[in-house]
Amino acid sequence: LALLDLAAGGVAGGGSLKAEGEAAAVAGRTAAVCVAAVCAGVNDAKHTSATATALVKQLGDPATLTEKDLPALFCLGELGKAADLSAVAGIEAALLGALDAPGEELKSAASVALGGVATGGRAKFLPIILGHAANESHKHQYSLFLSLREVIRAGGGGDEEDEQRRMLEILFANAGSEEEGVRNVVAECLGLLAVGDAASLAPRLAEKVSAENDARTRATSVLAMKYAALALGHSSDDSSALPVFAEVLPKFVGSIPLRDEDRDVRRAAVQTLSAAAHARPELARPILADALPAVFEQTVIDKSSVRVVDLGPFKHTVDDGLELRKAAFECCDTLLDACLPADSLANGGESVSGCASGYVAALVTGLGDHYDVKMVSHALLAKLATRPGASTVLLQRLKELVDPMGKTLTAKLKGDAVKQEIDRNEDLVRSCLRAVDACEAHLAGASNDPAFAEFIAKTVNGERTAAKYAAIKAEAKATDKE
Repeated sequence: LALLDLAAGGVAGGGSLKAEGEAAAVAGRTAAVCVAAVCAGVNDAKHTSATATALVKQLGDPATLTEKDLPALFCLGELGKAADLSAVAGIEAALLGALDAPGEELKSAASVALGGVATGGRAKFLPIILGHAANESHKHQYSLFLSLREVIRAGGGGDEEDEQRRMLEILFANAGSEEEGVRNVVAECLGLLAVGDAASLAPRLAEKVSAENDARTRATSVLAMKYAALALGHSSDDSSALPVFAEVLPKFVGSIPLRDEDRDVRRAAVQTLSAAAHARPELARPILADALPAVFEQTVIDKSSVRVVDLGPFKHTVDDGLELRKAAFECCDTLLDACLPADSLANGGESVSGCASGYVAALVTGLGDHYDVKMVSHALLAKLATRPGASTVLLQRLKELVDPMGKTLTAKLKGDAVKQEIDRNEDLVRSCLRAVDACEAHLAGASNDPAFAEFIAKTVNGERTAAKYAAIKAEAKATDKE
């Protein structure tokens, strides 16, 4: 176990706690894979068992675990994937106890280790994971679902029909959990299982989306399709699953879920459409005519989602719709890259779903929205400026696009702004200037627009941003030459 000791010792010399944890995690995973490979190469069950026993003994009391124990946890997980460690004394108590360890890195490593051990020792450890995960009041339910995810990643949904039925029963029972973290892991588990059993599980998930009264369960079911699409993107054997997903995908990302009364369901649908477009564009393209107009609707600021929280000496504005809008703009960006070729925004392409007008209408509000939305909007405008099919609509609404960018470039920070705020503002200004440069360089006719010409002359080439804009233009020219 000298290799594990070396990995553990590599973070004992100091540094920040966060840096220690990250370094230990990387070293631990690398060393674990190496040790597991050596044991597999030796092909001696007694040697593997002895190694696992030594690791269990090394872990000791869960309360005393530190980042230096990460390699041992990862190694147990890797050994467990390759061999059945059910007979190793104390391993169950050690791994379940490690879920109580201080620090999220250790808890995560314990979850991965338990899942790895359950992969090779399925008969003993999978029932343990499922039994504890079924208890909604269990303090480690989230960690246990992470362990279950490891099992599913390694071996699918169960060798026995009863085992798979039990697994799905527990997952669906927790799809409406109050804890968002639990719901997300449940969604990923269901999505991975759906790839392996698309004919049965994909329609079942679709039914949950359309018929389930609980909004959380609907959102989780939609997100399951997101993880399924991402898994399909990495799969080389999708001949049976792909036709099924192509048929049911509109029920997850069509106009109905995208206009669901619940904001979280709509956000899940937007994220799922993005994932499908990124991983398998051929799945997303056929439904854009129905889905894209609904996505555009999610880019608009909903005033009913903005509330003011009274914190005593001051008030704080909370925008509950921000994450949905950000996801919608990111979806628009992904769709533009993956599903809408350069000529689709022109002529006949415009009639598909009002692409150009919808994109530009979204930018009118997005360019004046929150920082995160502005950053995506700038990138989106820069891309649209290079699309001939979008030029007419862009020119028609150029003044509406210029006005919010002018406010971004002339905004003044507070006198007590900290370095992080200053850096974020600099990033925002550069992002805006890149969009302006794209319009000036590629949008034919922009220089003839009075509002745009004045914006360039007085604001962009003004004292505050002229040098920055020159640098941006030079960078763009250098990139073009490459």
